[in-house]
Amino acid sequence: MTPDPVGPPGRDGVHRPRTVTPGVSAEPRQVVRPRTIGALGRPDPIVIPHLESFAAAPWQPPTGQVPVVVAEPDGDHPADPDALLWSDDLDDDLWVTDPEPAPDGTATAVATTEDATPAPRPPSRLLRNNLFVASGTAVSRLTGLLRTTLIVGLLAKSLSDAYINANTTPNIIYELILGGVLTATLVPLFTDDLEHGGKDGATSAIISFAMVALVVVTLVAAVASPGIMALLSTGSPSADRHDYVAVGIPLALLFAPQVFFYGLMALWSAVLNSRQRFLAAAWAPVLNNVIAIATLAAVWRTTTGKPTLADALHDRSLILILGIGTTAGIAVMALALYPSIRRADIGFRFNFDLKHPAVRRAVRLSGWTFGYVIANQIAGIFTTILAKPGSGGSTQYQTAFQFFQLPHGLLAVSIMVTFEPLLGRADARGDRKDFNDQLLLGFRLIGLLVIPAAIGYIALPKGLDYRTFAGTGNVQTFFDITGVVAAFAVGLPGFSSYLYSLRAFYAMKDTRLPFLINCFENLVNVVTAVAFVRWWGVVGLALSFAVAYTVAAVVSVAILTRRSPGFDWRALARTWFQLLLAAGVMGCVVFGLLVLVSPGSLPIALGTAVGAAVLGVVVYFAAIWVARIDGISELMARLPVLRRFA
Repeated sequence: MTPDPVGPPGRDGVHRPRTVTPGVSAEPRQVVRPRTIGALGRPDPIVIPHLESFAAAPWQPPTGQVPVVVAEPDGDHPADPDALLWSDDLDDDLWVTDPEPAPDGTATAVATTEDATPAPRPPSRLLRNNLFVASGTAVSRLTGLLRTTLIVGLLAKSLSDAYINANTTPNIIYELILGGVLTATLVPLFTDDLEHGGKDGATSAIISFAMVALVVVTLVAAVASPGIMALLSTGSPSADRHDYVAVGIPLALLFAPQVFFYGLMALWSAVLNSRQRFLAAAWAPVLNNVIAIATLAAVWRTTTGKPTLADALHDRSLILILGIGTTAGIAVMALALYPSIRRADIGFRFNFDLKHPAVRRAVRLSGWTFGYVIANQIAGIFTTILAKPGSGGSTQYQTAFQFFQLPHGLLAVSIMVTFEPLLGRADARGDRKDFNDQLLLGFRLIGLLVIPAAIGYIALPKGLDYRTFAGTGNVQTFFDITGVVAAFAVGLPGFSSYLYSLRAFYAMKDTRLPFLINCFENLVNVVTAVAFVRWWGVVGLALSFAVAYTVAAVVSVAILTRRSPGFDWRALARTWFQLLLAAGVMGCVVFGLLVLVSPGSLPIALGTAVGAAVLGVVVYFAAIWVARIDGISELMARLPVLRRFA
């Protein structure tokens, strides 16, 4: 074997070639966490420090690498990887990273195990992870829609508004103080800690700090909830405001413990996601929805007709059932992750140290994120007031938003969750090309999936006949909500791509730019909402949301292009434009079929809508295949199902 150019001297002063000699495994892999192994000739186990990467030779062991006796060299010959000796309890592959023996007869090796992460991750594994997240998100969103439907169907408008806004109160406090901080910083910091071997206990320090912060924020939520609930009632009709607040404040207090469990869920999910363990975090929200549905069913069994605010004031058991049942669902959702956390073996030790470098870094990154969240909450409260709580507008807006988020959660979130650790690792390695490639691939995947969903949301309701739903009792409600959904859908591609671009900034440990962009987005949202709500009511609020996020997405991509040199935004623009044309063809076919058939009854209308949606998917991918859209061939290689179709 011809050695590569000689590298710098090791600790013993000996110059060694930069050659990397693999052991049993034939594929390059990274070690992303330290591993304790029993070294031959040593009575005690030793910890192998993290190595930067085995993905590309040549490589030189970093200063301070602990030598491990793996074989006795024969004279001047280097240690033979095929003749490595190890104890009976060590069945891991070994990488010989120092093939030239040192004077003391040792060679440096490292063990790779199942908790080491391949680099790069094979497409089949990437697809499997996306399927884990997408399937869990799909069931979660569907059960969430069922829960939302039951809220609308079982509770009177005034009580449903009070329940929804009271349940939003802990979310506002959590997001305002801690939620955005956890979302923006945890996965990048945990990933960075893994990339550098977890030697300084950064993960334990961050978790300890976050747990203490969650307790404090939960107490703040209990104190602040009544004031926030009173603020959210500002737009209510004066005659109903007293009852609205009288019911909403007790509910908000019962919902306050949700803050702790939301934070615990975010914390444990970030730990698991950084280790490429997605299944539990994706499916846990289903448990919350099931318990919430059971809670609403219990309310239905204890009342006759739709309970109102007056009924809740007269029978306080309704408030207790709704409050305790809903909070129990959030608690079960978070605690369901505990078995996966134990299996992940993160080596957690409580270490509340405000001076720990990882904690100080998290606090530093969270400063801008705190401002980001404040801007979001101000815009959210402003929108809630414009929707006139107690009038049914809030329920209409929130219900439409649930439907709007279904394709985003099902199709885009799974891409964001699985790509964020990949972006973080590429940035930690300083591999800008890999970062840009992953970023572009993620954008293309999001466009491939959410653009047709947006067109479908617009085309399907427009093709249905109003008379089809006559006599059902909910015809006006149905078309009011679908109108709001269609307005939201205009901004679905922008919304998903904007949130994905934020993951890229966070992977680069940059929270300042997301804050500035988000302030701009919220400013556009508020200004357009004031104008649009006068012309189109709740539909105008949804349309202002769509416009704001679309503009913010364009700005984010433009800034990413400057922030990450080499990112091919032109290729992204070409792909999205071609996907939009293909989705437009699909939308015309769906709309035309519904108008042509003109179903006269509700069952026929629903069947026709499902058939039109299936036909639309076929037409969409056929149009992609005919047009040979840029970048889709790589996506086909990543997604075998689409490759077979093509």
